[in-house]
Amino acid sequence: MDDTGSLKVHLTWHSPLDRIMGETGEETIAGETTVESFLVVLREREPRLQPYARWEPQDIKPLGLLVLRGADILALADFIRPGDRLDMLVMLEGG
Repeated sequence: MDDTGSLKVHLTWHSPLDRIMGETGEETIAGETTVESFLVVLREREPRLQPYARWEPQDIKPLGLLVLRGADILALADFIRPGDRLDMLVMLEGG
C-alpha cells in the first residue's frame, strides 16, 4: 500500500488482451477490493474488455477471463491484496 492508502495491483495481460491493455500495467484502487469490483472498474475504463470480463449473477468466476495470482485462479468474490501480481488470460474453449 502506498502512502495514500491505495491498493496497487501489478497486471500482466496475455494475448489477445495485451493488444487492448498493453503487456503490463499497474492499477491503483483505494482500499481492498474484490475481483468483481476490480473488473467492473477496468470494464468501465476500457469497454473492449466487456466480452472477456463478464458474468451472470450466479457465476463464481468471470466468463471468458482467467484472473490468476500465482497458480491460483481467483473467483469474483476473492479479494485483491496490496502488491498482488495478477495474470489476465482469455479462457479458451475446446480441447
